[in-house]
Amino acid sequence: MSTGQRMPLWKGQEAARYLMKQWGMTEPACMVVGSVRRERPDIGDVELIAPAAADKNADPIFDAMDRTIDTPGLFGERKTPFCRPIRGFKRGFMACSLVADLVGEDGFTYQIPVQVFRYAHDGANRGWTELRCTGPGDFGRQVLIYWKKRFGIHHDQKASIDDHLVDSLGNRVQTPTERSVFERLRIDYIEPKHRDAWIADLLRAQTLNRREVFR
Repeated sequence: MSTGQRMPLWKGQEAARYLMKQWGMTEPACMVVGSVRRERPDIGDVELIAPAAADKNADPIFDAMDRTIDTPGLFGERKTPFCRPIRGFKRGFMACSLVADLVGEDGFTYQIPVQVFRYAHDGANRGWTELRCTGPGDFGRQVLIYWKKRFGIHHDQKASIDDHLVDSLGNRVQTPTERSVFERLRIDYIEPKHRDAWIADLLRAQTLNRREVFR
């Protein structure tokens, strides 16, 4: 999303920790992804992943988030809710967007767009969810290109269905960890903080190759 006020990385990290605490999200089941995980110098939103509810009628993460919308905000001093749902926020949600109004130590109110993505409750697609939500977007798209080549998936077919990576027959391939995606692709793991530079170098090389072809 990244449409909010730009803020330094440390402020995004601080906001992510606060929200995870308020929403009862604990590691390793839940984690911060997006530009915060990639350690970008400034960020525009906070992105989190968490497991989906096994039973939509019993969704403790939704209940915890819902309480921050219905009750006073930061430090219990605010008279208005500090979270506003934008879209997708409902019991059993798989992805939702909110805006959190958080007051920093400097007294400035940061309107922070927040996205929460959920993976299957059994963790079968946890790794792919973690990778694609960490970004950047071009990195995830390149992984899908590699995945199609690795599994012989026709270019007209999808490599990911319902947020699960699949084989050429459309069968789901389990990716319980992010590293398992790299292992199945038979490529070295790329640290999140290096992914922006990695994809920039790759796209630059592809552009140069195209120029060579059409000379």
